[in-house]
Amino acid sequence: TYKVPPKNTCIITNKYTSPIIEEATNLQEMILDDFLEINTPSSVSLEMPPVQNQKGGSCIAFASNNAFSYTLWKSLGKPRDLATQKPDYSNAAVSPYFAYVDLRSNSSTPSCSDTVHFDDVFELFKTKGSALFSTIPKGDLDSQCMYPLTPSHYSDALNNKAWTVMKLKLEDTTLEEFTKILKGALTLEYPLIFSVLVSKNFYNIKENAPLWNTQDDKIKDLGHAMVLSGYIDNYQNS
Repeated sequence: TYKVPPKNTCIITNKYTSPIIEEATNLQEMILDDFLEINTPSSVSLEMPPVQNQKGGSCIAFASNNAFSYTLWKSLGKPRDLATQKPDYSNAAVSPYFAYVDLRSNSSTPSCSDTVHFDDVFELFKTKGSALFSTIPKGDLDSQCMYPLTPSHYSDALNNKAWTVMKLKLEDTTLEEFTKILKGALTLEYPLIFSVLVSKNFYNIKENAPLWNTQDDKIKDLGHAMVLSGYIDNYQNS
């Protein structure tokens, strides 16, 4: 019998994390058993929160909160705006700036170049939760990317806590297993949080040119966290 992950579960694929976020699960084995011998859908696209430009070195907080927001939206029954039928994230989109500010609050010299760590963000999700995006607008961050968090922010955050954080261990998998695990997790509606070294060409990605050309720039020394929310088997860049 599988230990099926409960709702409000976040999943990370990054191997550079400490054991604090690794909890007992056989989700990976469940995915392989379910999908290794059968075809996954040719495409999956999870309806994520609206895209936002990050401020400062908040990519880890952004990726983690974006995935967590989808988890919360799903747990609320995937509400939609009655007029537009688009996903209604008003009670589910949690702010990356809550974690980004809270985890840097003890710094004597906070800066927009600061980053935070996955382990600390997930521990925050499980202990303090995350405040809604609407309570901490990006435009209100000061020149050091800080914001005066109040007791109401922390009270709001307690309504949005992660129950479980799980890590997929992909280092020793074959390419077929690796692909099936990622596609299987997405088919089961789990956004996947990850980080990667990128080159400067990564920042040339645009809506009309969405593929990252990794061949033009061999120097990959910029770390960036992202969330994987879908795939297309036969995508062609037009």
